[in-house]
This record gives sequence, structure tokens and C-alpha cells, in this order.
Amino acid sequence: MENKEKLDVVVQHYISQGLLKLFSQNKKFVYEFNLNNNRIYPEGISTTMSSKYTYEHPLLAGNTLEKAFKTVEDEYIPLVKDIIATLDSGDITTAKAMIEAALSLVLLFYYRSGAALCEFSDHNDFGKESVINNMLKRILDRRYLNKLATTIINDYSFFLIRSSDEKLALSDQYVSTASLNCKGKITNFSNRTIGFSNCLILIPLSAKYYVVYYNGSLSLSKPIIPDTIYELDTADIFAVNRVIVQNSYNKCIAMHQEELEAVKDCKTTVCGPVGTIMKYRDGTYKSYTIKKEVFFYEEDADIFENYVTYCSQLIEFRNQHGRNIGRNDKCLCGSGKKLKKCCHQKYDQSKFIYDMIRSNQTSWMSTRSNYVEKPINEFWGLETDLPSASQKIITGLRNVEGSEKLDI
Repeated sequence: MENKEKLDVVVQHYISQGLLKLFSQNKKFVYEFNLNNNRIYPEGISTTMSSKYTYEHPLLAGNTLEKAFKTVEDEYIPLVKDIIATLDSGDITTAKAMIEAALSLVLLFYYRSGAALCEFSDHNDFGKESVINNMLKRILDRRYLNKLATTIINDYSFFLIRSSDEKLALSDQYVSTASLNCKGKITNFSNRTIGFSNCLILIPLSAKYYVVYYNGSLSLSKPIIPDTIYELDTADIFAVNRVIVQNSYNKCIAMHQEELEAVKDCKTTVCGPVGTIMKYRDGTYKSYTIKKEVFFYEEDADIFENYVTYCSQLIEFRNQHGRNIGRNDKCLCGSGKKLKKCCHQKYDQSKFIYDMIRSNQTSWMSTRSNYVEKPINEFWGLETDLPSASQKIITGLRNVEGSEKLDI
């Protein structure tokens, strides 16, 4: 194939321009938050959420995938507009049925997004061909998309959120997810993996409407009633946009600059994406890239980082006093308050995670369908076949002073 076949593609949108227009006042520009330089500025629809040769496979003629995605957009964008019109008319039952029918297409756009491509390519050096392959494996596997969509419909509660002033942002992840409960540090999944229990899924329709699926305990300013439209207040908009920004890798957009300014300092996330390596007894290695962690509740982010420390404090208390800590004992954080009026939740959850790990229990993590989103960039093979980044980690561990005692 000659290079000239590829040169006709200059810019590709990893978020459809048809969707971007639904987050714009005049369908010409939006406000873009560039997380890399911490700047917010107006940006044209034709240039935001895009880059050169974002997802063209090196073995395909230029524009092959762009044309394929355009065909899907021609079906999906009118459907989104119809759903919005149906919601505006107050017919939530019909809108829900339309949304459920479109969920596999939603997941296709999710895996096509710029953030997903960033996750697929992070912490490896397999090259662009492998990155695009990982994306296509999900997009072309309709059975996988349909099963994941069915899990969401069957195992998650549904409602819609509305910002009448159109103040909802849009992540370069397209679909934004967050954990509603810390499950600890998991080898090949994040706490917010779709299909897990205690997970929140935010699907954008426009700056006015988002579809919400959730499993677990979700608290907003007012009680949530499934299968209804929830009108967001200022505090709710901040909470939702914070999650959307934390799902973003490079860019986040909104119709209004002030909404991005309000959550600008929330961009730092707990971690991710990160690479992990496991060695098995037969000499094979398993390498993963785990997508970043995002928690709806800040307390869960704290537990994620510190639950080992909190468990150690509980064990130390038991060793000193010959019993487990009680709710009327002083909190271990040093506040002087009783545990039940202070940090009991984080210590209870940390102990639960610790007990589940020790007993090798994982069933509590997934929903009743027991079908979850596939891990990112899964690799299985010999050490010599690992990406060089992973090989460097192993070599570094072996060179650490005293590591001769480690079986690495």
C-alpha cells in the first residue's frame, strides 16, 4: 500500500461531531478544558475532541475506519435526537425503550473514544496496530457488546438527569463511569469496571440530558426515583461534572465556561491507567493495563489509597487491647471522637476488603449476571515476550538491593 492512500485523512474525531453539537449553543464551538495545560478556552466543533490519524489501522487504506464510523453515526445521531425530543415531550417509558435498544451502539462509541485509545496504548510498546486491534476487537464483537448491554439493563437501576440550563460536560471517554464503593486494588480491573456491583454509568445525550445506570448506593441532593427524570441542582451538577472531568484523559468540553471552571481543580484522579504484571507457577506472565480509578464518593478514594494502613491500625488495636475496636471507642484517626461518629465507614469497608481478599472471595464484586467489561490490553505469555516497559519493571525489581530473596 502506498503512503499517499493515508494522506487524505488529516483530522479524525474520536467523539462524533454530531454529539459535540449537542453540547454547543450555536453548533459551532464549545468550551474545551485541556487537562494537559490546565487551560479552558473556546474551540470549534470541527477541531475539538480530535487528532490526526486517531484510529486508522496501518494495514488499511486511509479513511477506512472513518468511513465505517460515519455509517454508524448516521444511524446513532438521529436516534439520540429522537430520544431527546421524546424526553422533552415527557414520554419517559418510550425514551427508556429507545435507550435500551441503542446500548450496544453506546458501547461502540465508548470504545471508539479518545480516552479508550489512550488506555489501550498506555504502558505498552506494541505499536499502533495493536492499539487499534484492541479497539476493533470490542467494536466488532457484537456478542460482547450485546451481553454487556444486557448486563447493564438487567443489573442496574435506570433514571435520567436533566440540567435545564444545559450545564452538563462531556468527557473524551464519552461514557463516564465511577465506583460507588471501594473494592480495593484489583489485578486486572478497576473499581469502576462496567458490570461490577456498586458502579455508576453516565451516558451523554446532550448538555441537558444524561442517562444514568447505577448499581449500589447513589446519593444526590434529593431522593432518586428509578425510571424518572431527576432535575439537577447546583451541587448535583458539580458532583456529576466532577466525575466527567475525572474520566477525561486529555480533554473535556461543556457549553458554558463556568461549569468547567467549577470542576477544573478536580481533574486529579486516584490512579491510572497503570500497568500490572503477574507471574504464574508455570513460568508464564500476565500483563494488564488497568483503566484509571474514579470514585463518586471522596471517602472511597481515600480507602483505595489507605485501606492497608487502616487494616493495620485495626490489627494493632486488637493486639494492644485483646479485642476488636468497638463503635464507642475513640476513632483511630486521632480526632478524639467516637468511632461511630467519625471514620467507622472507612474502617468497616477496609476490614471488609481485607477479609474478602484473605478468603479469596470475589463474587461480591460483580452483579448477578457475572458478566463484566473486558480488561484493557490483556497479554499472556513468556517473560521474553512481554513489552519492554514490563521487562524493565521486572529487571528493576531484580536489581533492588536484597531482592535475591524475591522469587521474581
